Amino acid sequence: MPQTDISDSTPVGNRKPPSAVAASLASTLGILSIPLGVLLGFLAGILVAVPATILGSIALRHIYQGMAIGRKRALTGVITGVIGITVPLVVLLFFPAP
Repeated sequence: MPQTDISDSTPVGNRKPPSAVAASLASTLGILSIPLGVLLGFLAGILVAVPATILGSIALRHIYQGMAIGRKRALTGVITGVIGITVPLVVLLFFPAP
């Protein structure tokens, strides 16, 4: 009788993977980056939007690998992070400081 490794095929119950902390941080930072970029200026928006985009990308990678859940939060972080990067750039281009 051949030996088989059943460690990968044995269900452990109906447990879901843990929620991605990076996804929650990404969505929070991404949402904050838009008003910060408009109200406080280019640098404030960029300093918050870049980590939001990076954390959202990391969270999406973990989610696609099945290690975590929270796809909508991760996507929110990436999308709002990109918006938080582009809005201050647009404001800076069209409304330059005197």
